[in-house]
Amino acid sequence: MTTTCPNKKNKIDLKHYNYKKDIDNRLLLADLTFFEVDILREIVDGSLKIPIATLADNLGITTKQLLPALEKLGITHLFLVSSDLIHVDKEMRKYFETQLLKFDESFKPGIEFLQTLLNKVPIDILHSWYPACRASDSIWQAIMEKYLVTPKIYNKYLEEIQFEDPIINKIISDIFHAENYKVSSKELLKKYSLSRETLEKYLLHLEFNFIGYLSYEKTESGWEEVITPIYEWTEYLKHTKQIQPKQPKNLPNIPSEEFYFLKSLKNYLKQIQKEKTFTADTSDFFQTAKFLGLVKKKNEKEYVASPVLSEWLETDLTEQAAILYKQTLIDLCSKLSYTDQDVRKIEKSLKRIAQKEWVLYDEFVKGFSCNIGNTPAISLQKKGKNWKYQYPTYLEEELEFIHYNICERLPKLGMVDVFTYEGNKYIRLTPFGKIAIFE
Repeated sequence: MTTTCPNKKNKIDLKHYNYKKDIDNRLLLADLTFFEVDILREIVDGSLKIPIATLADNLGITTKQLLPALEKLGITHLFLVSSDLIHVDKEMRKYFETQLLKFDESFKPGIEFLQTLLNKVPIDILHSWYPACRASDSIWQAIMEKYLVTPKIYNKYLEEIQFEDPIINKIISDIFHAENYKVSSKELLKKYSLSRETLEKYLLHLEFNFIGYLSYEKTESGWEEVITPIYEWTEYLKHTKQIQPKQPKNLPNIPSEEFYFLKSLKNYLKQIQKEKTFTADTSDFFQTAKFLGLVKKKNEKEYVASPVLSEWLETDLTEQAAILYKQTLIDLCSKLSYTDQDVRKIEKSLKRIAQKEWVLYDEFVKGFSCNIGNTPAISLQKKGKNWKYQYPTYLEEELEFIHYNICERLPKLGMVDVFTYEGNKYIRLTPFGKIAIFE
């Protein structure tokens, strides 16, 4: 995602729950010291009744050192201090178990965390926030399928979602344009002149809309609050960037002629038109002429020009390309177990290299992720406790089909140029190819 193009209003209304209490706790968490985080972890991981002296011993400090911190942390309503005992609230402990995950170095604000977050929201509120998922037996499964299951679905959701406050839309753009897709709260507070309370409210909107998530990074000066996209999407974006075909260096100057094959075919056809009869050969020109019905058999050994040859020679090159495109598409789908949609997905995948000159074909294929044949599209898959946008694994025959279309069929149509140099195959879109695939 590069920008947010708002046209669909989101339905998250924070007033449906006690969000102010949530914000108060988030403000407190943002101001914690390393020492105070350790205290909270010890309380959350302990029993519901903890002697103050025991807690101090576990932390390796004195009771006198502990008491001021307990007084500060008391506003969380996580616990009450009575005499020498700390009484922990069971429900608030569950809340802080989730919140304290954000301080872990290994914390991943991903699908598992999102599910934990939503499990704490009453089901009737979830139904009002995500009405499209209301009819499902499992609202979580419905949310996954509606918003997250494939990059195409999730990216469309990001492009369509609208926030009434334009600053939220700007923050989203900041996140997705940032290096490593990460921005700090300090940057946003300064850039948009926000109060801490307002920013935390914005971040709640981002979290419940599956867009941006808060975590804390340890720095020399203390905890730094940072915002990133949902983890699986961040990893997908990084992987996509990593496998983007690179512009090769030190390639020789490669002359290029638009519609080279069709022009050469035209010269070939003009030559055979002059001859009364001619024999078949194995060239691409003869095979294409035969395929299009531009030549016909006279006898077992000889061919002659067909009546439609003259009309073909008078047709302009773009129209010839369109005819050949249609005929080869029909032929492909009739002979192989692929559909015209499979072919068009391969063609549309070339948009990835539209802004480049030559790219290595092998690098291009590594980033290919369309569902063709029996291979499913890239989608969220769970392995153990981790989720990932899993790229398809293609059969050899599917890879051959991709190669045939890009490196053999489309060059004949004047849509792709192919060049082999030092044993490596390079491809690029032609000006005509760019027009054709963006239609």
